[in-house]
Amino acid sequence: MFSTFRQNEEAAEKYFRILKLNPDDNMGARYELFTVSLEINAFKIIEALLKEYPDEYGANWTYNKVLYHIKKNEIKKAEEEWFMAINTNRHVPRYLLGKTKLPKKLPDYMSIGYADEAQCYVAENLHLWEETEGALDFIKSKI
Repeated sequence: MFSTFRQNEEAAEKYFRILKLNPDDNMGARYELFTVSLEINAFKIIEALLKEYPDEYGANWTYNKVLYHIKKNEIKKAEEEWFMAINTNRHVPRYLLGKTKLPKKLPDYMSIGYADEAQCYVAENLHLWEETEGALDFIKSKI
């Protein structure tokens, strides 16, 4: 567990440096930094990301915002973010809850709002939802 935490801390530092060098982030480092920051509960980094990229959307961003607020036990804020998330990609909850199985091979490309985006998001982030107390129950209560 410690080595994984340490590796995630190091990854967060690297993604943070990438963003400093490339603030337009055409490489998508902000998404990876958000995920890694959720893994290590680096809430200050997440708050900085949310401030730096206030208009960001897509399943990765919107569902991770919901999860961030659940982790902080800010359920009212999670509920507010839920509406943006479900309107961004309605397919994610079915994959998170296992009602729709992930394909054996993930798609090579994805489009915002489509099942392929949901598959990619859930494949990368399901463990965070499973490890966060009450997160999957939150989703169940919404669908």
